[in-house]
Amino acid sequence: MKYYSDTLPFFSIEEMPVFLLNVLLIYLLVRPKYKKYKHTPVGYYFRVGIFLKLLAGLLHFAIYKYYFLYGDTLNYYSGILDLRKALAYNPNSFLSLLFEDRAHNDPVTAGFLRSTIHIGLEERITMRFGLFFSYPAFNYFISLGLWYSLFAFFGLWRLFKILIDIFPKYIPLAGITCFIIPSILIWSCSISKDALTVGGLGILASTFYWIFIKGKYKFWDLILFLGMIMFVGGIKGFIVVIFLASSIFWIVLNKTEKIRNFKLRVLARPFFFVFFLALGFGGTILFQRNSLIEQAAVEDAMSEMEVYNQYQSSEKVARSRYSIGEFNASIAGILRIMPAAINVTLFRPYPTDITSVGVLFASLESTLALAFFIFLLYKVGILFFLRLSLVIIF
Repeated sequence: MKYYSDTLPFFSIEEMPVFLLNVLLIYLLVRPKYKKYKHTPVGYYFRVGIFLKLLAGLLHFAIYKYYFLYGDTLNYYSGILDLRKALAYNPNSFLSLLFEDRAHNDPVTAGFLRSTIHIGLEERITMRFGLFFSYPAFNYFISLGLWYSLFAFFGLWRLFKILIDIFPKYIPLAGITCFIIPSILIWSCSISKDALTVGGLGILASTFYWIFIKGKYKFWDLILFLGMIMFVGGIKGFIVVIFLASSIFWIVLNKTEKIRNFKLRVLARPFFFVFFLALGFGGTILFQRNSLIEQAAVEDAMSEMEVYNQYQSSEKVARSRYSIGEFNASIAGILRIMPAAINVTLFRPYPTDITSVGVLFASLESTLALAFFIFLLYKVGILFFLRLSLVIIF
């Protein structure tokens, strides 16, 4: 069986000048910011973070070319080249691919597509980003992937700055969290929607923090905040909904913490929570036809989870499949499988689940997370942990 990855050289001699050109452009772009932090305690993490992120892009490509042999990364790259071709030969098809959902259903437009991927909003956003940077990259895969990795790094850098502002004594831990953990380092780079999601979410979290928590922001931060809501929401709408819902708790805790009277503080938290919840519910009704809200609708989300679980436990993804069991797309069904789902999200794969080198790194992370969680429970006690959870909520 011949895969599209077979047509991609890992690194050709012809690409070397283009690769060096893009590295130079990135250097000129980040140089002012690097000079700003060069002689500060965080300068080391800027150097290490950006170097590892760009290097991880090469590893990410090698994994898809020599191990997976196919996947979304290669499909997105193919789609970007198809956009360039459509722009040159048929501008109408180009605009259709760029802005219309399911444009690939049109026979003329579909003629420009080598990939059979569904062209939805998240695919179009990922391909639009690559289309712009395909010009300095001269359509070379690795050179183009550098720009996706750079965007992810800047998002993670802004997230890093939030962490060290909140926890100034734990700069090394924040650096490891943002720049060295393998799953974040490798999977949020190169030509992928994950790189754009991580980068956009980092910028979104950063602007939210300075606007709503610290109250120190510029007009540009407001533009970025709204822009990243649309950007990340277009790729993964449920991530934005979850982020905004979590942000409500953060705002409530931050504002009520300033109330000195303990009884008033305890009473104020449920009030503010209900108030913000009502705002969110009202916004949902007001913008219910918006695609972001539709994607996050409960019934659609439940149905999507059921289909996704069936796919992930199928033979098609045999290398990394795992099933949390059959469940109904209902509230009761979600509650029943919630413990297993949380366990899978935070603590799997176990060492016994290792079937490849890729799973090995993921298993090391999840095992360390499980050990740390058990250590936390031992140090604070289960009852204190449960009590603390209730205090945070109320």
